[in-house]
Formats: sequence, structure tokens, C-alpha cells
Amino acid sequence: MIRDPKSLNCDYTIPGSSMRGFLDMCGVNGSGSVVEDIVDVENLELDVHVGMKKNALQSHIEVCILDSNGSKYIPKRQVIKSQVHYIIPFNEKIVQEKSLLPNDSLTLLFVFNITTDILTQRLDQLPVLPMGNTLREDMEMILDNPDYADATITVGHRKFFILKAIVAARSSVFAAMFDNDMKELEEGNVDVTDMTEEVVEDVLRFIYTDRISRPDCEIIDLLYAAQKYDLKGLVMLMAQALVQDLTADNAAERLVIADRFELKDVKQTIIHFIEVHIKAVMQTDGYNKMAADYPYLALEIFETMALE
Repeated sequence: MIRDPKSLNCDYTIPGSSMRGFLDMCGVNGSGSVVEDIVDVENLELDVHVGMKKNALQSHIEVCILDSNGSKYIPKRQVIKSQVHYIIPFNEKIVQEKSLLPNDSLTLLFVFNITTDILTQRLDQLPVLPMGNTLREDMEMILDNPDYADATITVGHRKFFILKAIVAARSSVFAAMFDNDMKELEEGNVDVTDMTEEVVEDVLRFIYTDRISRPDCEIIDLLYAAQKYDLKGLVMLMAQALVQDLTADNAAERLVIADRFELKDVKQTIIHFIEVHIKAVMQTDGYNKMAADYPYLALEIFETMALE
């Protein structure tokens, strides 16, 4: 707080801070000369000197004039240094219009924002605690675990142990099955006859952990399962696999897959790739098979090229 607010040269302190300093204030005219009569003042020059026992980090000072309503006039904000210099436009017209001298008093507002390194030092002193398992790792532990299961999925001769609440939360199809009390669920089991054990294992792994163990294999089977059980995240994962590592040899085959499962964005991406590499693609067995079995796809490729 400023000890002598009427002085043009005064010391100040910041409560709760080690900051100490003093303020020099003078009025100057257009030529930069110091004046004493308020009528001749065109600018206020403020020199704020700052001294701290400890360095401040990212600290700022804001200086402004308060008008008769307590509103800020020309607030200026700067990084705190050993000396902060301000020039505030100030003339008789502004004084009258802005009511900056109520009762012939000039009110300056200083706002100090000081960030010290105390918090950083405390954080540095904290011990590093082990993070423990991630959610994915914990979900892996209950995947296909009979100790926590309340239902099973049977594929051929293999049973997968599931927790209905988790499976239903991830798949609207499974949720509907559980809500409708399907006949097979009376015995706590769901029979799957149109998928392999490996595919169902990956489907359940995705439901529990958002990942699969064989991302580059069984794309068609996993897309079929993902759409059957309304697993949109798995559909997106397989869509990404289709456009990864595209080559002239596999582009036509992947285009057929994208078309079969109505993945429009993936389909357009692959068509664009084929356009760029059309000569190499047309020499592959995959393209010849696609042109023979799905001639409309070959036509779509050339129609797209013609439009571009």
C-alpha cells in the first residue's frame, strides 16, 4: 500500500509479498518537458520501480486511472521488471470528458499479479506415486473370467464368460437381447453360429478394452460382427485398417469390402487411390476379379475419373 498517496514520489509495498518499490510520477507536455500546471499536462509519465527478494514468474502489473464512477481509464498491463515505465495520455479535455479529477483528486489503480515459484517447489518435493493399472488393464482382467461372469456366449465347443452389464452398455443389440429375455438367455447363454471363435474373441476384447488382438486380420469377419452387434467403434477401427497400407495389389479387393459394408468415405478414399495408381492397379489379379464380379465398381472408378 502507498504510504503517502499525495506525493509524486512514494514508496509502496504489496501485502503478502516480498515486493518493495517506489513510484515516480510527473506530467509532461508535447515536447517531453516536465510541467507543473495541470492545464499544460499532455501526458502522465509513471515510473514504477520493483524490487523482490525472490524472482517472480509470469508476474504482471496493471496501471490505470479511475474516473469518478470508479471505471478504469486506459488500463495498461506489462510484465513486471525492475522498472516499468508508463505513459498515459492526459489533457484538460480528457479530464473534463472522462471526469478523471473528481474533487481535484487523481486516483491511480495499481494491480499486481504475482506468481512465485512456491507452488512449483512444493510439487517438486512430492513423492512420485505409482499409477497402478489403467482401466484397460483392469478390464482385461475380467475379460472371459468366470469369477465375475453372469452369462456365457457359446461358439462351437468354446464358451466365453461375459458380464451382461458391460456387454449391454457397449452393444445396443446385446442390450435388446438381454432386455427381451430371449429363450437362450433363460439358461444364461447366447449361441453364436455365424462367427468363428477367433472373431468372437476379438469382438469381446473390443467391447471390454476398445482394441483387438489382430487388427490386420479378419477385416471382413470383424466388419460383419461390428455391424451385426452395432459396435460403431469397431466399424471405425476396421475402416481405418482398410485404408492403411493401401497398395496397387490390395486396393481393388479393399474397394469391394468398403462397398459391401457401405463405408462411403472409405470407398471414396480407395477410389481416389486407384485413380492415382490406375495403371498399376489394372494389372493386378484383384482388379481383374473385381471388374468381373463387380463391374459397376470399375465403371464407378472411370466415371469419377471422367468427372475430375
